[in-house]
Amino acid sequence: MHRHVAAIPVDDPLRPEGEWLLRSHQQKQRAMRQAQKEYTPPAHAGKAARQLSPEFYSVPPTLGSPLRPHARTSHRFWRIAIPVGLLAALILLQQPISAGLALLKARPTLPTLAQPEPTRAVAESAAALASPVTSPTQLPATATREPTTLPTPLPSPTPPLPVAAELPTESAAPPPQIAAANEALAAAVATAAASRFDLQAYLLQVERADLAALEISAVLENGRLQLAGSVPFTSHRLDLLALTAEIPGVAQVDAIDLVVRLPAVYVVVDGDTLWTIAYYLYGDGSRWEELYAANAELLGNSILLAVGMELRVPER
Repeated sequence: MHRHVAAIPVDDPLRPEGEWLLRSHQQKQRAMRQAQKEYTPPAHAGKAARQLSPEFYSVPPTLGSPLRPHARTSHRFWRIAIPVGLLAALILLQQPISAGLALLKARPTLPTLAQPEPTRAVAESAAALASPVTSPTQLPATATREPTTLPTPLPSPTPPLPVAAELPTESAAPPPQIAAANEALAAAVATAAASRFDLQAYLLQVERADLAALEISAVLENGRLQLAGSVPFTSHRLDLLALTAEIPGVAQVDAIDLVVRLPAVYVVVDGDTLWTIAYYLYGDGSRWEELYAANAELLGNSILLAVGMELRVPER
């Protein structure tokens, strides 16, 4: 401890405290040594009192350290603990060992296969073959079996021969009016099939699934694409016109039958502002003031929107 205190710099604020701890420790050591010198155990004290005396230890005990028990106490403990543990193990393992021995004694053995006794006919045949044959009369008589009569099969009915249907030699020609109507219908079907355009597949190809979900039909004829249907926002109509104009082979887009039907209420989603909502509805963001005027009671003096807010959409 003296070495550690000496290592503290003189100007360190902890130096006085370290010196005080060093002095306190030295005083405690001196008091303990003086007490050991002055202590003498009484003559009539027993073994426990003698163990507390300094003469009982080769090294004097320090303050705060527990007294070390005698080594013979641990030896006596192990001399008793080891036999007791072995006895407890034998008692615990007695039942499993006896059960295992019983299983070994009761091990099933393979049964001996008993050879079947030969039948009387087999025994007689073997005896006849073993005895020498001198004449045909000595041969054993074999039992004769009567021939079994099989039932006469019933005659199978002969299937009737198919009769070929009489085909008309010449097909009757339809009247001229019906033939003309059939030709006109075939031409109309062929024209409709040739002018059909899959707008939904094209919108999915350009990654506009929101527009592909709308019910819009498209007919392409001589470079002219005609759109028909309804959309909820004006921005959808503008996007459709811009995308269909880029289709190869389309020279003109006709959107007269593509109408905009605004919803009565618009639900605000994340990222919406009055300007973007006005652009979605009318195709012109500068009309946000009309949208604000229609919802002045709901918005108050603020133009900030909350997700899930329902705004009333004024008509055009």
